[in-house]
Amino acid sequence: MNLTGKTVLVTGGVTGVGEATARILARDVRRLFVHGVQPLHTVSDLLEELRGPGQATVEYFQADFTRLSEVSDLARRVRDAGGADILINNAVAPATNKRIVTSDGIEETLQVNYLAMVKLVTELHDVIRHRIVNVASETHQSADLNVDDLQLEHGYSAFDGYRRSKLAIVTFSQWVAGKLGETGSGIVTVCPGLTETPLLHDMFPGLHGQSPVEAAKNVLAGLDDALPNGAYLSSGRIKEPNPIATNPDTQTRLVEATNALLDQDIRDLVAKW
Repeated sequence: MNLTGKTVLVTGGVTGVGEATARILARDVRRLFVHGVQPLHTVSDLLEELRGPGQATVEYFQADFTRLSEVSDLARRVRDAGGADILINNAVAPATNKRIVTSDGIEETLQVNYLAMVKLVTELHDVIRHRIVNVASETHQSADLNVDDLQLEHGYSAFDGYRRSKLAIVTFSQWVAGKLGETGSGIVTVCPGLTETPLLHDMFPGLHGQSPVEAAKNVLAGLDDALPNGAYLSSGRIKEPNPIATNPDTQTRLVEATNALLDQDIRDLVAKW
């Protein structure tokens, strides 16, 4: 994809894979919207680097995805800024050993990794002009999606919480792609691969991976114009996702459960895409 003149929003764009993705994009796009949970003063040096000579106009949007109201506020600010050509949903939280419930009453990993992404997509659907890239993980391949217990109220573990949130992302993306067909904004899902980030070391001590720059290239592979709508990429190559994600009945049940948790009907929003 030719990125000249494009506007791109990257969530979770000030650390790890998101930061590396933002650094690459800053050289090629016209406007770069970078989201993070961190206060502005803690990321000011990075933002100045992204605004280097000949690089993009950069705007920073702070929002804490453990509060769904802040996701809506982020969407409003992006709308006010004119929307974006591309949305890269990279924001992620490592699951914790102890099950945590947010102030919205939802298990934290599910909210930050999945529900916040859904809310942002549905609230920006008509101002994302070209492509939505949702960052998932190959861990989704070994996950189960018990829609009756999405929040893992019965039998919580950190790894199960993380991989289930990633399977939910892939399943939602497959559902949206099926509804859109070849019209509207394209939506793809990518797994950047095992990467040297604090998240990896928090969740899997002792494991090592590729550099964030290499992972960012795998994320940006999701911008290839030749990709079919709904494609799933793992380390830059098209791959079949977990069959659970492509099951229409599971997709429908996940959407219904998501509607209940967000207290909105995302089916109507996608129908108007």
